[in-house]
Amino acid sequence: MEISGEQQSFSNQMKIESVERRTANYKPNIWNYCFLQSLKNTYDEEKYRTQAETLKREVSCIFDEEKDPVAKLELIDCISNLALSHYFEKDIYETLNTMVNVNNSGSCMEDNLYRTALYFRILRQYGYAISQDVFHCFTDDVGQFTTSEHLDAKPIFQLLEASYLGMESECLLDTAKVFATENLSANHELFSLPCPLHLSVGWFNVKKYIHVQEKENNNTNKSMLLQLGRLNFNMVQAQQQKDLKEILRWNPTEIQQLPEAIRRCFCALYDTTNDMDLQIQQVKGWNSVLPYLKKGWADFCKALHVEAKWYHTGYTPRLWEYLDNGWISSSGPLLSIVVLFGVGQDLTETIQILEKNQEIIYYSSLIIRLCNDQGTSTAELERGDAPSSILCYMREANVTEEEAREHIRNIITNLWKKINGLCINGSSNNLLQTLVNIARVAHFIYQNGDGFSVQDGETRDQVLSCLIEPLPLI
Repeated sequence: MEISGEQQSFSNQMKIESVERRTANYKPNIWNYCFLQSLKNTYDEEKYRTQAETLKREVSCIFDEEKDPVAKLELIDCISNLALSHYFEKDIYETLNTMVNVNNSGSCMEDNLYRTALYFRILRQYGYAISQDVFHCFTDDVGQFTTSEHLDAKPIFQLLEASYLGMESECLLDTAKVFATENLSANHELFSLPCPLHLSVGWFNVKKYIHVQEKENNNTNKSMLLQLGRLNFNMVQAQQQKDLKEILRWNPTEIQQLPEAIRRCFCALYDTTNDMDLQIQQVKGWNSVLPYLKKGWADFCKALHVEAKWYHTGYTPRLWEYLDNGWISSSGPLLSIVVLFGVGQDLTETIQILEKNQEIIYYSSLIIRLCNDQGTSTAELERGDAPSSILCYMREANVTEEEAREHIRNIITNLWKKINGLCINGSSNNLLQTLVNIARVAHFIYQNGDGFSVQDGETRDQVLSCLIEPLPLI
């Protein structure tokens, strides 16, 4: 008897829904739809944009007024910590070019660890190929750092932050990192190692930075900068709230042959991806980027399918095999595509950056995967998930879990060195930094466990701080 299309579809659906599906027992979403839709924010009004433009012009004038090189570096550092660098890109690069090109600009930093470390970190942060050799004057004959036993914490912290911008084979910066960490731990009782600035998403730290700076004695210029920082934070937050509300009006069409949970996921994905492409065309006047978005999602789903097959067959891959698939299943390549098309201003330039920076995307994606594994592997082992990088290396090298974790941490450190090397020599720009920021987000989310699926810890506080609670204007 011939089976109708409807009967075949029903039969396929029954087969799919009869498969026993595992659950990760994630907690329900803590973010209430009605609460998010009820958010009110007035910082998208024209008067605040006008006020911000006035402050930007006043801050820009400081670059011409300030003559002291160290003060200029501290100004750039403050602007960066307030997530305002994109407003003053021209001023910053003109200042740094002058410091690099004017003869002996670095000589004023010699014999002062704080100034040298600040100079080195800022230049590397903005893509200048400054050598690690600037630190040689602080080392002895065997290359070990020597300094006063009771040196203030400020220059040591600056040296520690600078050490995270090291590239491969820069052993002096590795030595600096060890020295700074040991010195701070031994001589400063309240020391606790935070996530380094270079590995952090600057936006996450803006509020904390403002609160800390306002407790110190600030001059007029610093007060002006902090005021702009507060205003800019609230204006960006208002836009993010608006975007969030739009993302929440989704209404997917059901796909009958799939289980209910998968239908909802697929429809939300399908509608959102097409809507994203449509908005890019309408707002930016670009041609369709849908082929790039589709390929990104297809590659991601294929990588997840590989992991599902490993689980169902009980197969534990070697670490290299796991990472060869895991950098894609981390969602890093997909996120890179979405982010670049979201913030890019020119289609040709954006596609060129996407195609020419696959190494950075690869290394950033590996960091996402390995940070994720560090934070979630224990829970995943308990519920019988597919092997993580930690379990793969434990079985491959016959080592303990802690030994495997240390091995993964070393891989992450080396990946950052590779990224640093690619971002030096003037190749650093805002679009490129968005790719690196994806890896920085992973550091935050997984630094103290699973901050993605466990929503009621630090992740909740960060979402409230960045998306819900504005800064009071003084």
